[in-house]
Amino acid sequence: MHPAAHHKTIMAVDIAGYNDPKRTTAHRLVVHEGFWKLMRTAFADAGIPWDALFRENTGDGVKIHLPDRHRSWRCRDH
Repeated sequence: MHPAAHHKTIMAVDIAGYNDPKRTTAHRLVVHEGFWKLMRTAFADAGIPWDALFRENTGDGVKIHLPDRHRSWRCRDH
């Protein structure tokens, strides 16, 4: 017998143009720090604790798996 299927919310966010040759290392560092601050703020505003998320840093973005108790509409509406 297989356990009942359930839906998972997985999202990916990418920094557009992160590796553009015109960007210096200093630019990338500032963009990277701002990106993570923005992500933490956005999830806090949606009422989803940052520490409750499984996050995979992709270098120029992130892949996030939301806990079962948080539905995708909570992210979509914010």
